[in-house]
Amino acid sequence: MDRAEYIFKIGQLAKACSVSRATILRMEEDGLLVPARKDPDSGYRYYSIENLLAVRQILYLRGLGFNTDAIRRHLDDPADPSPLLREMESKVREMTKTLWILQQMTDGVSGFSPSLMESPPRNYFMRTCVMKGGAENLRAFGQRSLGEAVEKGIRLDQSRGIFISTDRTDILHGSFCPEVPYLYTFCIPTLDPPDKDIVTYPAQTILSFLWNGEYSTLLENAEKLGVEAYRRRLLPIGPIGGEILLPLIVSNEDGEDGQTDHHLFRMGFPVMRLEGEEREKGLAES
Repeated sequence: MDRAEYIFKIGQLAKACSVSRATILRMEEDGLLVPARKDPDSGYRYYSIENLLAVRQILYLRGLGFNTDAIRRHLDDPADPSPLLREMESKVREMTKTLWILQQMTDGVSGFSPSLMESPPRNYFMRTCVMKGGAENLRAFGQRSLGEAVEKGIRLDQSRGIFISTDRTDILHGSFCPEVPYLYTFCIPTLDPPDKDIVTYPAQTILSFLWNGEYSTLLENAEKLGVEAYRRRLLPIGPIGGEILLPLIVSNEDGEDGQTDHHLFRMGFPVMRLEGEEREKGLAES
């Protein structure tokens, strides 16, 4: 019998692939699978050997971690695997970043290890105020800003942390004084497009370091970042800021959960590279 003569019902296909009927129907809804034919009167679906092979391929690619869009693009042009390769390279980069963060948490590492990173354009719901420093004041203002964002129906981007920036430069010079008022900006990551409350940060090169520890000890290392910028021939071109990657929740003696000053935090500032005369001029002006 020629394989073209094999036609299966949806139950047979689902059983052969060890999935539910709903899974097969979802593949069709997602544009990944088209039945060999569909009875116009009864609405019954019938599937071919090609459909069976397609389902197996879809399940295999899902098992590798590819999302629906990536699988659809591959099925549209199976002879070109480059989109899948790019997608997997992106996943590896994200997994490497996640692994590094988890290692920082597990090992309790709080050393100074700066790195350059490329930050793509990002949208933030922004609120600013002039206030004195200190963890308690910053936390209170941040919570109010976050509450306002939720009340306004802002769609939060859960993949990124709240970003705090300030125009104060004493942090980098080792002369931080919490009693001096400065301008602070809380930037809450959002999936929404720009408007009067939402600003797009342009793509930037950021010199930063990851910190796992107490907020007070974080500032002790901020001064080193300015020295590191000079060593690498980099000129700061924007305010210093920090992204709260993970505020830790701990239980107190009464068994109630509460937020502490222990954070997984990234501190840094945007930079540009200086070369030759441009470098000398920039250092003289800074």
